[in-house]
Amino acid sequence: MLNILCPKRLPSIVRFAENSAHFIESLMGRLDIECDYEPTDNVGVAVSKGQMGRVRRVAKTLARCGATVKVGNSAARAGGYAR
Repeated sequence: MLNILCPKRLPSIVRFAENSAHFIESLMGRLDIECDYEPTDNVGVAVSKGQMGRVRRVAKTLARCGATVKVGNSAARAGGYAR
């Protein structure tokens, strides 16, 4: 949606989202904050070919904007990621 409504701002938004997680993680370390924080990624799921097509399109858009993207498939359960 952001790619359609404001494509020029999307790369900045992606950078902000990725940098904010790194900032918080380093801040917790610097301030010696002990908590149950576990770094995780955003996950999208597809159960049909049509949904997988959308996942791939979104991943491609985010990658173009500088996001770190991994697209998996059923083989990913065996430990690998498809690109």
